[in-house]
Amino acid sequence: MRSFIRHGSVVGAFLGAIIASAGCEQKKATEYVTGVSTQVQVPRDLKAVRITLSTGGIQSFCQSYRVHNGKVLLPRTLGNLPSTEDAISRSGPVTFSIVGLTDDYSPESANPVFADCSSAAQVNANSVRILRRSTQPYVPERILFLPMPLKYSCYDKQCPDNLTCRGGTCVPGELTAEQAALLPPYSEDLGDGRGGDCFNLGLCMGAAVPAVTVNPQDCTFAVAESKDAPVPNPNLIRTACTTDDECNPPGTEEAKRRKCGTTDAGRCDLLPPNSPPWTGVNVEITYDGGHTKEYLDLDPDEGFTIPDPTKPQIFKLAPGLCEMWRGVDAQGVATSHRISSIRAGGTCVPKTATQPICHDDALRLMGANDAGDVTDVGVCKVFKLDTVSAALAVVIDKTQDHASFFEEKPEQRDALDDVATAVQNPAFERTQIGLFFAPGGAVPACGLRPAERPTPPELNLSAARDFVTAKIRENGTSLGASPASIEGELESAYAFLRGLDVSRRAVLVIGKNRLDTSTCGDDKTPSQLAEAQWNTPGETKPVYTYAIQITGDETTSDKSAIVLAGKGAPLVNGLTAYTPIPGTNVQKKFEAFNEVINRLASCVYDVPDGQTITNEDRLNFADPLTGAQSSINFNAACTADGAAGIQGWGFEGGGNDRRVVVCGDDCTKYRQALSFGTGFAATYTQPGLPVPMHVTPKACFTK
Repeated sequence: MRSFIRHGSVVGAFLGAIIASAGCEQKKATEYVTGVSTQVQVPRDLKAVRITLSTGGIQSFCQSYRVHNGKVLLPRTLGNLPSTEDAISRSGPVTFSIVGLTDDYSPESANPVFADCSSAAQVNANSVRILRRSTQPYVPERILFLPMPLKYSCYDKQCPDNLTCRGGTCVPGELTAEQAALLPPYSEDLGDGRGGDCFNLGLCMGAAVPAVTVNPQDCTFAVAESKDAPVPNPNLIRTACTTDDECNPPGTEEAKRRKCGTTDAGRCDLLPPNSPPWTGVNVEITYDGGHTKEYLDLDPDEGFTIPDPTKPQIFKLAPGLCEMWRGVDAQGVATSHRISSIRAGGTCVPKTATQPICHDDALRLMGANDAGDVTDVGVCKVFKLDTVSAALAVVIDKTQDHASFFEEKPEQRDALDDVATAVQNPAFERTQIGLFFAPGGAVPACGLRPAERPTPPELNLSAARDFVTAKIRENGTSLGASPASIEGELESAYAFLRGLDVSRRAVLVIGKNRLDTSTCGDDKTPSQLAEAQWNTPGETKPVYTYAIQITGDETTSDKSAIVLAGKGAPLVNGLTAYTPIPGTNVQKKFEAFNEVINRLASCVYDVPDGQTITNEDRLNFADPLTGAQSSINFNAACTADGAAGIQGWGFEGGGNDRRVVVCGDDCTKYRQALSFGTGFAATYTQPGLPVPMHVTPKACFTK
């Protein structure tokens, strides 16, 4: 076992705490063995640690160590024994402090954290990324293991001196005598993950699947396909298949081959036959667009809990992790890091804080090969880009011809479900919405009128869904005769958008037929109005106009230059002929709504204040379902979001270094990730899964 200090002088003159009683009976040793471990990549995110020890408030030990020398030097342990019985009973509790730095340690280092043990380490100063403390009384005659993991959730989190960071939140760092007594007796396999009870990633997480959202407000999730999970409709977890071969990579040994359709016709079984029972729960977290991956403990402060013991496969994230999932803390301030993916496996009992990850798995998590070799890189921090502010005006045909749009079908997905789900797309998080209902009748409505919009206009995704649902239901009770006055409502929608200070603007027209008919006597069709908004001289923020036909038949469908979202350009210049969406095709309707949201508010981002990005950096995002990272390189030719035939990311207009755009297939891949995450969540009637875009500086991948 590799140790910082073990059976060497630490605190007192003696390392055996052998204290004779009045009867000269030898007592057992009293000791804490602290285990320092991490799941971040070494040396990219951690190059050295400083360990200090104080007893009764008086510092008694301080030493710094490198955690790599071409090989990873973690996990490590530090033993501490009191020198006298008085140190156990009278001098007060013992405090361990572990400081993690992205600066290499050497005895000649000028970094005050290394050079001066009286110097108080502060996170985000002198290359300090994390600080963890634990204070506890000695437990007489017991040698206990005290885990001190350096978790990414606490990176860059500054806490007051009397607190420590756990799960991204500042909490008391003291253990009571009763809590300390529950720590396990020390054994070497607790420190290095070489024992038989270590947490095996292949066994416990090899069948992990996207966690199912149960309650997005308190971050309660379920293991998909478990008896405790909500039932999806349709089932998107199990891969479609017709033969067993389609469920297994080539060469899979017979004992590990999955079957097609044993439990779900036309879908691959999740596990091979005779697999362990699907009754446990363990959780994998991907941070910051794939920068780091961690496996959580069953721990209320920095892992997860099981709220209801009768439903052991429903879990709830710790409060600080929940904030990182939502992206803001309790005060509404953006969190330093974002959770990009949550996956859960059900084949093992929950991992505990004192259960180490198996040695070889731990090496791979830290970026090393099986021999422990690592490549040095520079010092870096990733950061999240901000989605741009946007506004969407939705014009809905409110006539008898369009009555099916307003009909609710309890037994199946309907148009109302599709629209409500689309506004829960995470790309919508900084988008304001206004609704316009186009009436019918003999006298068309051609004057300007205000939008129906929520108060306040900025809503979370669930509240936006509730608002849209309520307004559609309300307007569906009084439908007029055709044709709808689309022209008049479009004018109102454009006026509404011109009054908002946002970066992106769009109108979505939803109706049945005759959507491009002039009804206000000015011979201006909706497509002509749309073109004028797009081509307004001097306008730097043109309005996109889209249209979707929910129901109707080929013979009565309008053939104007209205674009089906996802099939071409916006409604200008007759670039794309309108293609109707059959009313029975639920998936196409949902995809069309989702595509409008994606086009409006994705693949274009603002650089946050205080951050900079250069053309040597990469953009990264993680698939919310798999956790797999995608990287995007700079391309100077990319100057407008979504531009076809051009790949990569660039600066808007070629020179705006505060506005970043993503082009071509990279944009398409990102929007697919958004759509898949939203579609997966929609099968459980939950908001879409967030897909934040991050900047990875060059130093993260080069020396």
